[in-house]
Amino acid sequence: MALSLTAAAFATEVWQLYLTQGFLYGAGASLTYFAGLSLPAQWFTRNRGLVTGISISGGGIGGLWMSPVVNTLLNNKGVRWTMLANAIVHLVILIPISMLFKTRFESGRQRAKRIHKFGYRKGESLEQEKERKFVDFTIMKNPRFCLLFVAGIFVVSGYFTPFYFINSYAQQHGVNTSNAALMVGLMNGTSAVGRIVMGLISDKIGCINSLFISTFAATLTLLLIWTFAKTAAVMFLFSILYGLCCGAYLSSTVSVSAAICGLERLATVTGIIYAGMAVGSLIGSPVSGAILDTIGHKTNYLGVILWSGIVMLIGTIILFALKYVTNKKMFVKV
Repeated sequence: MALSLTAAAFATEVWQLYLTQGFLYGAGASLTYFAGLSLPAQWFTRNRGLVTGISISGGGIGGLWMSPVVNTLLNNKGVRWTMLANAIVHLVILIPISMLFKTRFESGRQRAKRIHKFGYRKGESLEQEKERKFVDFTIMKNPRFCLLFVAGIFVVSGYFTPFYFINSYAQQHGVNTSNAALMVGLMNGTSAVGRIVMGLISDKIGCINSLFISTFAATLTLLLIWTFAKTAAVMFLFSILYGLCCGAYLSSTVSVSAAICGLERLATVTGIIYAGMAVGSLIGSPVSGAILDTIGHKTNYLGVILWSGIVMLIGTIILFALKYVTNKKMFVKV
């Protein structure tokens, strides 16, 4: 990640940004993110939702201070020095933290050593172990997993739109650049709070219930508040409420995956779920931008808001189907 930011700082062509910021940074961020996301669930059985919420809340806290800092650096030092400063921050923070990561299950290297030493896994022959697939796609036969997977595609298609567009939307309505950047920071900061709070709630009412409620609430704030946000005060209100509601989606998804598929395949399951989310992210933001450019003529954001709200609403309906398939009783912990 630090390498990609450093390389991007010296990019002179757009394709170089695709390679560094797009491919290289994305690969590094995925490796770091999924490790930090799946490990806490392996170590905690009780209060898993709260622990996962706390661990993933760091992303929101980082966004709270990074957004205004990056905006200040861009205005005072330019793009190159902003990229380099960001690279240093990544390097200083992530290297020590990554050294503390420890999986609860047997690592690939440990397994290789054990196979070399003993030639078999407990209850399994060497031939059977070698035949086991690195990624087990038989999980796709689980209907609840499929519902969670498809819901992720739809929800994330609209999920990031406020984060990407609230800044330009606010400036379009006369808000100065500092306050517009602050809205993004608040959205990230409150999402950190939302992840912790909804993680705690999920331990009480069930992770699937928590996931459905938080996603439904985020969809309502997007459709009912952002649509009519014409003043800075309402935009700040939307940023805070949306952050509180939407943040739980990312943390609760891990708990739901563990509940549906178990801990043994949690890393694989989480990876597949987030691969679906990546598809949604690749679809959602470009479509939002295209709607703004063509239908909105770069000034009217109503089409962007409606697109994001509708796809998130579809995802919410699928999550309700997941809840119904899991347990047909409405008010039961699932």
